[in-house]
Amino acid sequence: MRDENQKKISNFNMFFAFSKEQFEEGLEKMKLTEKEIEKLVSIGGGGYILKKDREKFDLMFEEIQKSQDKAIENDISGENFIFDMFKYELNNHEYSYTWEIDETLEVLGITKKEINKKSNLLNGLNLAIESIKKYQEEKEEKERKNKK
Repeated sequence: MRDENQKKISNFNMFFAFSKEQFEEGLEKMKLTEKEIEKLVSIGGGGYILKKDREKFDLMFEEIQKSQDKAIENDISGENFIFDMFKYELNNHEYSYTWEIDETLEVLGITKKEINKKSNLLNGLNLAIESIKKYQEEKEEKERKNKK
C-alpha cells in the first residue's frame, strides 16, 4: 500500500523547495515563470502544487486516508498492516534515536487517545516499538563484540 500511495504522490504534478534555487527548479518543472507564481499554492512542508489542482490533490489524499483506515479496520489483531505501518513510520521518524512517537502519530493522523481506545492499534504500536528496540539492542551488542 505504501508503494502504491507513494507512486500516486510521486506522479502528482508538484514540487518541494527548501531554497530559492529549488523553488526556481520547481517553477521550471511546472513550466511557470517568476511572474506566474500566483498560479501556485503551498501544501505545507515545502510543497507546491498548481491552484487548479488543489481539489484533485485533496481527493487523492482522502482516497489514501480511506485505504489506510480500511486496512487498519481489517487488521483485527494489529499484527499485520498496523504493525508494518507503525514500524515504517517510527523508523522514518528516527524513533530509535528520539524514543518519541509524536511525529509518527501526527503523520499517520492517529491520536494517543485513539490508540488507547483500539486494541489493534495499541497492539500494533507496541509490537513495532518492541521490534525496533530488539533490533537496536542486537545492533549495540554486535558493536560491543566487534570492539573486543
